[in-house]
Amino acid sequence: HGNRRMIERIITFGARRRVATFILLALLSALSLWQVPNIQVDTSYDSLMRQKDPARLEYDKVVAQFGSDNTTIVYLRARDLFTRERLAAIDRLTTELQNLDGVTRVESLFTIRNVRGETGDLETGPLLDGVPADAAGLAAARANALRSPLALGTLISGDGTVTAVNVTVASESGDQSFNRAFRTRVDALTEPLRREFDEIFQIGPPRLNSDIEQAMFADLSVLTPLSTLLILICLVVMMRLWLGAVVPMLSAGLSILWTFGFMGAMGFPLTILTAIVPSLVIVIGCAEDTHMISEYMHGVSRKLDRMPAIRFMARKIGVPILINSATTALGFFTNAISDITLIVQFSYV
Repeated sequence: HGNRRMIERIITFGARRRVATFILLALLSALSLWQVPNIQVDTSYDSLMRQKDPARLEYDKVVAQFGSDNTTIVYLRARDLFTRERLAAIDRLTTELQNLDGVTRVESLFTIRNVRGETGDLETGPLLDGVPADAAGLAAARANALRSPLALGTLISGDGTVTAVNVTVASESGDQSFNRAFRTRVDALTEPLRREFDEIFQIGPPRLNSDIEQAMFADLSVLTPLSTLLILICLVVMMRLWLGAVVPMLSAGLSILWTFGFMGAMGFPLTILTAIVPSLVIVIGCAEDTHMISEYMHGVSRKLDRMPAIRFMARKIGVPILINSATTALGFFTNAISDITLIVQFSYV
Protein backbone atom coordinates (compact mmCIF):
# COMPACT_ATOMS: atom_id res chain seq x y z
CA HIS A 1 0.00 0.00 0.00
CA GLY A 2 2.89 2.36 0.78
CA ASN A 3 4.47 1.83 -2.64
CA ARG A 4 1.17 2.46 -4.40
CA ARG A 5 0.77 5.66 -2.42
CA MET A 6 4.26 6.80 -3.41
CA ILE A 7 3.57 6.05 -7.09
CA GLU A 8 0.31 7.96 -6.86
CA ARG A 9 2.08 10.99 -5.39
CA ILE A 10 4.71 10.88 -8.15
CA ILE A 11 2.12 10.73 -10.93
CA THR A 12 -0.06 13.45 -9.41
CA PHE A 13 2.86 15.77 -8.61
CA GLY A 14 2.23 17.92 -11.69
CA ALA A 15 -1.41 18.45 -10.78
CA ARG A 16 -0.61 19.23 -7.14
CA ARG A 17 2.39 21.49 -7.80
CA ARG A 18 1.57 23.14 -11.08
CA VAL A 19 3.85 26.18 -10.70
CA ALA A 20 6.84 24.11 -9.60
CA THR A 21 6.18 21.65 -12.43
CA PHE A 22 6.02 24.45 -15.01
CA ILE A 23 9.30 25.94 -13.75
CA LEU A 24 10.97 22.53 -13.81
CA LEU A 25 9.76 21.80 -17.35
CA ALA A 26 10.83 25.25 -18.55
CA LEU A 27 14.27 24.86 -16.94
CA LEU A 28 14.88 21.40 -18.44
CA SER A 29 13.69 22.59 -21.85
CA ALA A 30 15.94 25.66 -21.74
CA LEU A 31 18.96 23.56 -20.77
CA SER A 32 18.15 21.12 -23.56
CA LEU A 33 17.84 23.91 -26.14
CA TRP A 34 21.22 25.18 -24.99
CA GLN A 35 22.85 21.77 -25.58
CA VAL A 36 21.14 20.79 -28.86
CA PRO A 37 23.61 22.79 -31.04
CA ASN A 38 26.44 20.67 -29.58
CA ILE A 39 25.16 17.51 -31.27
CA GLN A 40 27.60 16.17 -33.85
CA VAL A 41 26.73 13.97 -36.81
CA ASP A 42 28.68 10.71 -37.17
CA THR A 43 28.19 8.59 -40.30
CA SER A 44 31.65 7.01 -40.24
CA TYR A 45 32.22 3.28 -40.48
CA ASP A 46 34.20 3.20 -37.23
CA SER A 47 31.05 3.17 -35.08
CA LEU A 48 29.88 0.00 -36.86
CA MET A 49 32.96 -1.94 -35.83
CA ARG A 50 33.53 -3.78 -32.58
CA GLN A 51 36.12 -1.90 -30.58
CA LYS A 52 37.83 -5.04 -29.22
CA ASP A 53 37.57 -7.15 -32.33
CA PRO A 54 41.02 -8.57 -33.26
CA ALA A 55 40.39 -7.60 -36.88
CA ARG A 56 39.75 -4.01 -35.79
CA LEU A 57 43.01 -3.93 -33.83
CA GLU A 58 44.92 -5.26 -36.84
CA TYR A 59 43.21 -2.70 -39.07
CA ASP A 60 44.27 0.15 -36.76
CA LYS A 61 47.82 -1.20 -36.76
CA VAL A 62 47.98 -1.34 -40.55
CA VAL A 63 46.62 2.20 -40.88
CA ALA A 64 49.17 3.45 -38.37
CA GLN A 65 52.02 1.81 -40.30
CA PHE A 66 51.00 2.46 -43.90
CA GLY A 67 48.79 5.52 -43.69
CA SER A 68 45.14 6.36 -44.20
CA ASP A 69 42.85 4.21 -46.34
CA ASN A 70 40.45 7.13 -46.83
CA THR A 71 40.69 7.40 -50.62
CA THR A 72 38.45 9.38 -52.96
CA ILE A 73 38.43 8.45 -56.65
CA VAL A 74 37.72 11.18 -59.19
CA TYR A 75 36.33 9.49 -62.31
CA LEU A 76 36.85 11.19 -65.69
CA ARG A 77 35.57 9.84 -69.00
CA ALA A 78 35.95 11.16 -72.54
CA ARG A 79 35.82 9.55 -75.97
CA ASP A 80 39.27 10.97 -76.78
CA LEU A 81 41.05 11.29 -73.44
CA PHE A 82 44.53 12.01 -74.79
CA THR A 83 44.16 15.54 -76.12
CA ARG A 84 46.25 18.48 -74.96
CA GLU A 85 43.24 20.19 -73.40
CA ARG A 86 42.06 17.18 -71.43
CA LEU A 87 45.51 16.11 -70.29
CA ALA A 88 46.21 19.68 -69.19
CA ALA A 89 42.94 19.64 -67.23
CA ILE A 90 43.95 16.38 -65.51
CA ASP A 91 47.36 17.83 -64.72
CA ARG A 92 45.82 20.96 -63.18
CA LEU A 93 43.32 18.90 -61.19
CA THR A 94 46.14 16.73 -59.84
CA THR A 95 48.06 19.78 -58.63
CA GLU A 96 44.97 21.42 -57.10
CA LEU A 97 44.05 18.24 -55.25
CA GLN A 98 47.60 17.95 -53.88
CA ASN A 99 47.24 21.45 -52.42
CA LEU A 100 44.08 20.62 -50.44
CA ASP A 101 44.40 20.46 -46.66
CA GLY A 102 44.60 16.92 -45.32
CA VAL A 103 45.64 15.32 -48.62
CA THR A 104 48.57 12.94 -48.20
CA ARG A 105 48.82 11.41 -51.66
CA VAL A 106 47.41 11.92 -55.16
CA GLU A 107 47.79 9.29 -57.85
CA SER A 108 47.11 10.15 -61.48
CA LEU A 109 48.68 9.68 -64.90
CA PHE A 110 51.02 12.55 -63.99
CA THR A 111 52.23 11.25 -60.63
CA ILE A 112 52.45 7.48 -61.04
CA ARG A 113 55.83 5.99 -61.85
CA ASN A 114 56.30 3.97 -65.02
CA VAL A 115 58.65 0.98 -65.24
CA ARG A 116 59.84 -0.27 -68.63
CA GLY A 117 62.72 -2.18 -70.17
CA GLU A 118 65.00 -0.39 -72.64
CA THR A 119 67.90 -2.18 -74.40
CA GLY A 120 68.34 -4.65 -71.60
CA ASP A 121 68.05 -2.02 -68.83
CA LEU A 122 65.15 -1.29 -66.47
CA GLU A 123 64.09 2.36 -66.57
CA THR A 124 61.70 4.14 -64.28
CA GLY A 125 60.22 7.61 -64.41
CA PRO A 126 56.92 9.52 -64.52
CA LEU A 127 54.31 7.98 -66.79
CA LEU A 128 53.49 11.43 -68.14
CA ASP A 129 56.15 14.07 -67.62
CA GLY A 130 54.04 17.04 -68.59
CA VAL A 131 51.54 17.47 -71.42
CA PRO A 132 52.89 16.34 -74.84
CA ALA A 133 53.33 19.17 -77.35
CA ASP A 134 52.28 17.39 -80.56
CA ALA A 135 50.16 14.57 -81.93
CA ALA A 136 53.05 12.12 -81.92
CA GLY A 137 53.72 12.80 -78.27
CA LEU A 138 50.03 12.35 -77.43
CA ALA A 139 49.95 9.01 -79.26
CA ALA A 140 53.08 7.87 -77.43
CA ALA A 141 51.61 8.94 -74.08
CA ARG A 142 48.47 6.92 -74.76
CA ALA A 143 50.49 3.87 -75.78
CA ASN A 144 52.69 4.12 -72.67
CA ALA A 145 49.67 4.44 -70.39
CA LEU A 146 47.95 1.40 -71.90
CA ARG A 147 51.17 -0.64 -71.62
CA SER A 148 51.90 0.32 -68.01
CA PRO A 149 51.07 -2.53 -65.62
CA LEU A 150 50.87 -0.01 -62.77
CA ALA A 151 48.37 2.26 -64.52
CA LEU A 152 46.23 -0.11 -66.60
CA GLY A 153 43.10 -1.10 -64.74
CA THR A 154 43.98 1.26 -61.88
CA LEU A 155 44.30 4.73 -63.34
CA ILE A 156 43.20 4.12 -66.93
CA SER A 157 40.71 1.76 -68.57
CA GLY A 158 41.68 -0.75 -71.21
CA ASP A 159 40.07 1.27 -74.00
CA GLY A 160 41.78 4.49 -72.90
CA THR A 161 38.52 6.44 -72.43
CA VAL A 162 38.40 6.55 -68.62
CA THR A 163 40.99 7.73 -66.13
CA ALA A 164 40.95 8.08 -62.37
CA VAL A 165 42.62 10.43 -59.94
CA ASN A 166 43.01 8.77 -56.53
CA VAL A 167 43.14 11.15 -53.56
CA THR A 168 44.14 9.84 -50.12
CA VAL A 169 43.42 12.00 -47.10
CA ALA A 170 44.30 11.78 -43.41
CA SER A 171 41.01 12.90 -41.91
CA GLU A 172 40.81 13.37 -38.15
CA SER A 173 38.24 11.12 -36.54
CA GLY A 174 37.10 13.92 -34.28
CA ASP A 175 36.31 16.27 -37.13
CA GLN A 176 32.78 15.23 -38.12
CA SER A 177 32.46 18.06 -40.65
CA PHE A 178 35.46 16.87 -42.68
CA ASN A 179 33.44 14.73 -45.10
CA ARG A 180 31.11 17.55 -46.09
CA ALA A 181 33.95 20.05 -46.41
CA PHE A 182 36.21 17.77 -48.44
CA ARG A 183 33.44 16.69 -50.79
CA THR A 184 32.50 20.31 -51.37
CA ARG A 185 36.11 21.27 -52.16
CA VAL A 186 36.53 18.40 -54.63
CA ASP A 187 33.22 19.26 -56.31
CA ALA A 188 34.38 22.86 -56.65
CA LEU A 189 37.56 21.69 -58.42
CA THR A 190 35.82 19.26 -60.78
CA GLU A 191 32.85 21.45 -61.72
CA PRO A 192 34.79 23.59 -64.26
CA LEU A 193 36.02 20.40 -65.96
CA ARG A 194 32.56 19.22 -66.99
CA ARG A 195 32.96 21.11 -70.25
CA GLU A 196 36.07 19.07 -71.09
CA PHE A 197 34.84 15.57 -70.20
CA ASP A 198 31.75 13.52 -71.04
CA GLU A 199 31.39 12.38 -67.43
CA ILE A 200 33.09 13.32 -64.18
CA PHE A 201 32.24 12.52 -60.56
CA GLN A 202 33.84 11.53 -57.26
CA ILE A 203 33.31 8.43 -55.16
CA GLY A 204 34.79 7.48 -51.80
CA PRO A 205 34.22 7.71 -48.03
CA PRO A 206 33.74 11.52 -47.91
CA ARG A 207 30.99 11.43 -50.53
CA LEU A 208 29.37 8.28 -49.12
CA ASN A 209 29.35 9.66 -45.58
CA SER A 210 28.03 12.98 -46.82
CA ASP A 211 25.24 11.22 -48.75
CA ILE A 212 24.34 9.13 -45.69
CA GLU A 213 24.16 12.29 -43.60
CA GLN A 214 21.88 14.00 -46.12
CA ALA A 215 19.65 10.90 -46.33
CA MET A 216 19.51 10.71 -42.54
CA PHE A 217 18.27 14.29 -42.21
CA ALA A 218 15.84 13.72 -45.08
CA ASP A 219 14.39 10.72 -43.22
CA LEU A 220 14.15 12.75 -40.02
CA SER A 221 12.29 15.53 -41.79
CA VAL A 222 9.82 13.04 -43.28
CA LEU A 223 9.41 10.19 -40.79
CA THR A 224 9.04 12.30 -37.65
CA PRO A 225 6.20 14.52 -38.99
CA LEU A 226 4.60 11.48 -40.65
CA SER A 227 4.60 9.39 -37.48
CA THR A 228 3.30 12.38 -35.54
CA LEU A 229 0.44 12.88 -38.01
CA LEU A 230 -0.52 9.19 -38.06
CA ILE A 231 -0.51 8.92 -34.26
CA LEU A 232 -2.50 12.16 -34.00
CA ILE A 233 -5.16 10.89 -36.42
CA CYS A 234 -5.42 7.54 -34.64
CA LEU A 235 -5.78 9.19 -31.23
CA VAL A 236 -8.47 11.59 -32.42
CA VAL A 237 -10.44 8.79 -34.10
CA MET A 238 -10.19 6.38 -31.17
CA MET A 239 -10.55 8.79 -28.25
CA ARG A 240 -12.82 11.31 -30.02
CA LEU A 241 -11.18 14.03 -28.01
CA TRP A 242 -8.68 16.59 -29.27
CA LEU A 243 -7.17 16.95 -25.80
CA GLY A 244 -6.45 13.23 -25.75
CA ALA A 245 -4.47 13.63 -28.96
CA VAL A 246 -2.66 16.90 -28.28
CA VAL A 247 -1.34 16.07 -24.79
CA PRO A 248 0.61 12.95 -25.92
CA MET A 249 2.11 14.95 -28.79
CA LEU A 250 3.22 17.72 -26.42
CA SER A 251 4.69 15.12 -24.07
CA ALA A 252 6.52 13.44 -26.97
CA GLY A 253 7.84 16.80 -28.19
CA LEU A 254 9.31 17.62 -24.78
CA SER A 255 10.80 14.14 -24.54
CA ILE A 256 12.48 14.50 -27.95
CA LEU A 257 13.86 17.92 -26.98
CA TRP A 258 15.26 16.58 -23.72
CA THR A 259 16.72 13.55 -25.48
CA PHE A 260 18.57 15.73 -27.99
CA GLY A 261 19.70 17.99 -25.17
CA PHE A 262 21.06 14.95 -23.32
CA MET A 263 22.88 13.85 -26.48
CA GLY A 264 24.46 17.26 -26.88
CA ALA A 265 25.52 17.43 -23.22
CA MET A 266 26.97 13.89 -23.13
CA GLY A 267 28.64 14.07 -26.52
CA PHE A 268 26.53 11.37 -28.16
CA PRO A 269 26.41 11.97 -31.93
CA LEU A 270 23.47 11.68 -34.27
CA THR A 271 23.98 8.38 -36.12
CA ILE A 272 21.98 6.20 -38.47
CA LEU A 273 20.62 4.45 -35.34
CA THR A 274 19.95 7.38 -33.00
CA ALA A 275 18.22 9.16 -35.89
CA ILE A 276 15.19 6.90 -35.34
CA VAL A 277 14.85 8.00 -31.71
CA PRO A 278 12.24 10.75 -32.39
CA SER A 279 9.86 8.28 -34.05
CA LEU A 280 10.47 5.73 -31.28
CA VAL A 281 9.76 8.32 -28.58
CA ILE A 282 6.51 9.34 -30.27
CA VAL A 283 5.26 5.78 -30.75
CA ILE A 284 6.37 4.32 -27.40
CA GLY A 285 5.64 7.41 -25.30
CA CYS A 286 2.13 7.89 -26.62
CA ALA A 287 1.06 4.49 -25.32
CA GLU A 288 1.46 5.46 -21.64
CA ASP A 289 -0.04 8.91 -22.20
CA THR A 290 -3.07 7.41 -23.94
CA HIS A 291 -3.71 4.97 -21.08
CA MET A 292 -3.43 7.75 -18.52
CA ILE A 293 -5.81 10.05 -20.39
CA SER A 294 -8.25 7.17 -20.94
CA GLU A 295 -8.37 6.36 -17.22
CA TYR A 296 -8.69 10.05 -16.37
CA MET A 297 -11.68 10.36 -18.71
CA HIS A 298 -13.11 7.22 -17.12
CA GLY A 299 -12.92 8.95 -13.75
CA VAL A 300 -14.55 12.08 -15.16
CA SER A 301 -17.38 9.93 -16.57
CA ARG A 302 -18.01 8.74 -13.00
CA LYS A 303 -18.76 12.35 -12.00
CA LEU A 304 -15.42 12.88 -10.30
CA ASP A 305 -13.89 16.35 -10.20
CA ARG A 306 -10.52 17.05 -11.81
CA MET A 307 -8.23 16.20 -8.88
CA PRO A 308 -10.14 13.10 -7.73
CA ALA A 309 -10.19 11.91 -11.36
CA ILE A 310 -6.41 12.31 -11.54
CA ARG A 311 -5.97 10.33 -8.32
CA PHE A 312 -8.35 7.69 -9.66
CA MET A 313 -6.20 7.40 -12.78
CA ALA A 314 -2.99 7.16 -10.74
CA ARG A 315 -4.40 4.40 -8.51
CA LYS A 316 -5.75 2.39 -11.45
CA ILE A 317 -2.72 2.36 -13.77
CA GLY A 318 0.16 3.84 -11.78
CA VAL A 319 1.86 0.50 -11.11
CA PRO A 320 1.33 -0.93 -14.65
CA ILE A 321 2.64 2.28 -16.19
CA LEU A 322 5.73 2.21 -13.95
CA ILE A 323 6.43 -1.46 -14.70
CA ASN A 324 5.93 -0.99 -18.43
CA SER A 325 8.22 2.07 -18.54
CA ALA A 326 10.88 0.37 -16.42
CA THR A 327 10.95 -2.81 -18.50
CA THR A 328 11.06 -0.82 -21.77
CA ALA A 329 13.95 1.32 -20.53
CA LEU A 330 15.77 -1.75 -19.19
CA GLY A 331 15.27 -3.57 -22.49
CA PHE A 332 16.91 -0.76 -24.44
CA PHE A 333 19.67 -0.34 -21.85
CA THR A 334 20.73 -3.98 -22.15
CA ASN A 335 22.29 -2.98 -25.48
CA ALA A 336 24.94 -1.14 -23.45
CA ILE A 337 26.81 -4.43 -22.97
CA SER A 338 27.60 -4.47 -26.69
CA ASP A 339 31.10 -3.48 -27.74
CA ILE A 340 29.81 -1.86 -30.94
CA THR A 341 29.91 1.89 -30.36
CA LEU A 342 26.82 2.59 -32.46
CA ILE A 343 24.64 0.25 -30.39
CA VAL A 344 26.04 1.44 -27.04
CA GLN A 345 25.24 5.06 -27.89
CA PHE A 346 21.71 4.06 -28.88
CA SER A 347 21.19 2.24 -25.58
CA TYR A 348 22.10 5.33 -23.53
CA VAL A 349 19.93 7.64 -25.61
